[in-house]
Amino acid sequence: MSTIDTMNPNGLLFPTIHSNGTSKSALEEQIEEAHAAIRNAEEKLAAAAPNGRDYYTQEVTTFYKAQDQHLLRMQRLHGVRLELETIAEHLAFQP
Repeated sequence: MSTIDTMNPNGLLFPTIHSNGTSKSALEEQIEEAHAAIRNAEEKLAAAAPNGRDYYTQEVTTFYKAQDQHLLRMQRLHGVRLELETIAEHLAFQP
């Protein structure tokens, strides 16, 4: 049975550090590596932002729609990064 931390509005579930599970240091390393990968993906995705020159031969609104879609992709990555940061903060306070 799992419980949801009422101080955690996202409802994220956190690992429990114990002798039969993954070590705290291994979990922290995994989260740190995933976080770095997401940051790298954010940088790469930002560099791949839509350029108006690639859309001007289409309908006028196409470029704006492409920008909106790109922003949503950026926001999803940002959300994952924030979740990883929340998990890392939780791990930091575990014995």
